[in-house]
Amino acid sequence: MRILVGCSILALASAACQPRPGPQPNRRGAAGPPPRVRVGSVLRLTRAGVLKVIRQGRQSGLAALVPADKRSGGWQRAIDTQGNQFRVSPQGLIVADGEPHAGRQPTSVANVAYYYTQAYALMAAGYRRQGLQMAAEVLDLPPGDPHVDRAQRSICALFGRLGIRGVVRANLYRNLVGVAHRVAAGARLTNYVHGFVITAPLTWQIMAATGGKLSPDATIMAFSLPRGPARKIQANLLWTTRKKPAVTSLAVFARTRLVTTAGSRIRALRWVAPARLGATMAYEVHPLKYRGRRLRSLQVFFAHQGRIHHLNLLFGPATPTGPPRKALAKLLTTFRTAQPPNPCR
Repeated sequence: MRILVGCSILALASAACQPRPGPQPNRRGAAGPPPRVRVGSVLRLTRAGVLKVIRQGRQSGLAALVPADKRSGGWQRAIDTQGNQFRVSPQGLIVADGEPHAGRQPTSVANVAYYYTQAYALMAAGYRRQGLQMAAEVLDLPPGDPHVDRAQRSICALFGRLGIRGVVRANLYRNLVGVAHRVAAGARLTNYVHGFVITAPLTWQIMAATGGKLSPDATIMAFSLPRGPARKIQANLLWTTRKKPAVTSLAVFARTRLVTTAGSRIRALRWVAPARLGATMAYEVHPLKYRGRRLRSLQVFFAHQGRIHHLNLLFGPATPTGPPRKALAKLLTTFRTAQPPNPCR
């Protein structure tokens, strides 16, 4: 099956360039006049739609459609079970907006038709990184569902055309760091660089970051936790992973890598971690000054299969230590070493 990504044939590949009901916002956020297309009640779909191979002459492509019994014969607005909103053409094609949405939920099996379409739409609109991130999330989904399998074959073909294989693919995943998909317990996040997975609550906003100036092999996954009932400063978690130095013990590494600022007080904590993680060291650092604010820091170190993990949880000085400590301990129970197979051969 040919996967063509030019706008002239995106009607087959993703419907991202289908005629839209009125002017759309541009990348700078400036919007034209409101759409003149009338729509009926919003479709509330238990599944965004299905992915179906459509052939036109010698060309074929993958189209995302809503079920025939949901179509009204005109343009419709729709929303899926994860809150994703899109339009449906009179022919039943899913038309995504091609705009990034902060705080969106990660890709899921149930709504893969929307995420597949939006990934292409983002790239067609110039949001290459966001489109590649969503495409990688589709590739992260477990195989077996026929619509997931079709989406993955299509994206693998696109990656092949773009030369995203071998070292290029490895660099892509290094830049993305954390690739997530929706599971029953929240968001399953895979770090493909260091080969491990964790499951975070959906309320945690995942913000991946690269290693920057730390070291060539280091990665940082950043999370923003929701604000507490008292509306205090929200907590942020930085999860840094590196290859374990050959001659450095965990204790020495922790002492040299502990994040502190002038005047910080350091208190060692007793930390009971899952047995499979091995030795674990934990510290409370207070105050930790950052951009004029005084924060509390809970830092945990553990070594596992040749990697050292450094977790730094930052929260407001008035926030009790118990809740963030409990949240971090629960996150660590989901840690697993894993390197899911790449569906792109």
